[in-house]
Amino acid sequence: MPLGQLPNLREAGHGVGMITWLKQWQCRQFSLASRDDAADELVAWYEEAEAALPDHERHRWMLAPCDVEQYEPVFDSLSKKRASVRKRAGSESVVTFGPTAAAKILFALRPRVFVAWDEPIRRKLGHDAIDTLQLKFAARQCASHREGVAPNFMVQSLAKFIGRDVQVVVGLKA
Repeated sequence: MPLGQLPNLREAGHGVGMITWLKQWQCRQFSLASRDDAADELVAWYEEAEAALPDHERHRWMLAPCDVEQYEPVFDSLSKKRASVRKRAGSESVVTFGPTAAAKILFALRPRVFVAWDEPIRRKLGHDAIDTLQLKFAARQCASHREGVAPNFMVQSLAKFIGRDVQVVVGLKA
């Protein structure tokens, strides 16, 4: 996938590329042995969820709060997908994508709408559920834009509040 191109999980290799990218972005739940299986899980999820995702051309500030709420089930279903299987002391446990990987995947697929939240951001803001935080933040950005506040202002404010560089909060440029 060329640099700057959005991933298309219907194209060969993009699922594996996304899992590899997540591992590089500190998502440790993906094992090398389970990479292809995790990619298959991701592609299967995408085939079911693609129609529910916002159009590529939509922006966060174009959405009304009721629009934003429709993405919560998409996030939940992705975060529950199997990333790998861990074997410890003779037993196996399923490891899911989880909220951080789900947020990063949604951000990679639709960077104009979703925010790439991670555990330090959630901890600093005092939220347990990434879906609620992400949706509330997006809704606040929508309202701010309609009131004449520049959309980037909210991201800069968040970065200052949590004490991290804007590029770290945003992760990738759209």
